[in-house]
Amino acid sequence: MKVLCHLFAPIRPWRWLLTLIIVVATAVAVWKCVNKGDKPSFSIDFPEGQTIDATAEEIRAIRDIGQWEFLTIDTEELAELREERLLGDRQLVRIYHGTLRIGVDMERARNDWFKVGDAGEAILHLPDVGLLDEHFIDEGHSRPLIEKGVWGPSEREKLYDQARKKMKQRVLIPENMERARLIATEEFTKVFKALGFERVEVVFV
Repeated sequence: MKVLCHLFAPIRPWRWLLTLIIVVATAVAVWKCVNKGDKPSFSIDFPEGQTIDATAEEIRAIRDIGQWEFLTIDTEELAELREERLLGDRQLVRIYHGTLRIGVDMERARNDWFKVGDAGEAILHLPDVGLLDEHFIDEGHSRPLIEKGVWGPSEREKLYDQARKKMKQRVLIPENMERARLIATEEFTKVFKALGFERVEVVFV
């Protein structure tokens, strides 16, 4: 069946996050001016004395976004149930439309997901990419083709599950997962470079 892929859309969370970082950074800068004698809530000191202007609030905001979507795949699947009986055959055929979103769920990140290396690099241990929403079939865009005989709710649910399983088998393949990892690495690197880190290491766990 038809499959259409979409790359990570910057609006999904990149622009959202960039705006948030700017707002938080501005708020922290104002707070520092008001509280000049206080130590910042989070800072990173390099051996040579260089300091990264990252705050605990900004790091926390990155995690609090939750789900980061990096690859979206639209697909359709034909599913069929058929039963031959003495009193007449039954047949139920539908085309299901689904949108599978692949990305990183930061709610699954471990507590030490962010660290600073000996050379001052940002080291990120991210949850591996995966399907962000199991309810990806859009019933509103799914349509019947053949409905012969009487079919109950449990049988229709069986047809739905059949389509859902086939979509996952076709879309959640190693090639697509690796593609999502590459995009995730690129985008998280952009985020942490925007925070002042010159080097960023991303590890999926």
